[in-house]
Amino acid sequence: MVPNLVTHVRREIDRGLKSFFADRYIISVVLEDMEDDVKNSFIKNYADVFDSNGERTADGVGIPVLTNWPEDLKKPGTFVLVGLGSGKEDIGNIGMSGGGFDNDNNPIIKEVKRKVFRINNTTMGVYINNVPDISTVVIPNFTSKDISFDDRGYLVIENISPELLNSINYDEDTLQVNYAPLLAKDKPGMGYGFVVEESASVLIVSNNLDDIRALDSIIKALIILMRKKEFTKYNLGNFTVQAPLPLEDYAPGTPGILFGREFDLEYKVDYLLDSINRQKISKILINLGDDK
Repeated sequence: MVPNLVTHVRREIDRGLKSFFADRYIISVVLEDMEDDVKNSFIKNYADVFDSNGERTADGVGIPVLTNWPEDLKKPGTFVLVGLGSGKEDIGNIGMSGGGFDNDNNPIIKEVKRKVFRINNTTMGVYINNVPDISTVVIPNFTSKDISFDDRGYLVIENISPELLNSINYDEDTLQVNYAPLLAKDKPGMGYGFVVEESASVLIVSNNLDDIRALDSIIKALIILMRKKEFTKYNLGNFTVQAPLPLEDYAPGTPGILFGREFDLEYKVDYLLDSINRQKISKILINLGDDK
């Protein structure tokens, strides 16, 4: 399967918005620093409806997350539009090995409070409970290229400064380790492809600038959550955001004018074809024949 960044971002934002709008407490916390009248109006307009006991009584209007402009709507209202941004290859390995692959459906495990031990002046180890798919290992504050797995059951972290190693209390200090386990049923193979520095645009559209401000805070909260969980095919790095701008020509005071505020989410995306898919594609090319 070839990754699709727009689909991924749309799915994450749509899921996040629905979760926020389904919990009056969470969305109130996210919008805590906004003026009360703006916050309360936004929640009233879009969030699920709750009674005085906090029980949900009705679904809210919500905010649609689209990948195409709603041309059939005369008054599209407030929505989020996710689209393709620019991209360029990060590593010059087109047609070369993009790394090993295993089972893309393996769940991510988070092991906390894992004891560490010193190996030498620049290296330490941390024991984990499973053999990992090494391409999925993430340890906060350490670079993935410096992490490898030892068959004796621990991860090796290299290129650590002696000062940091000397400051660690090896009796008390621990690490959090995230990874997908390599299951017995998996069949390791070789993947071929490339890594792309690619962006996805997230455009908040509304004729209400206060709604845009509220959604701005929510999208930023979602970016925090996305960064926390994304460390396999999609790696969310930096983002930029533009000032709200009118999306069509207008004169001051024109009613119902649409404004947009655009986020540009910069990712590193691992585009990979496993050996099985490559065999199928090669068969198609053979069937098509050489250029005539």
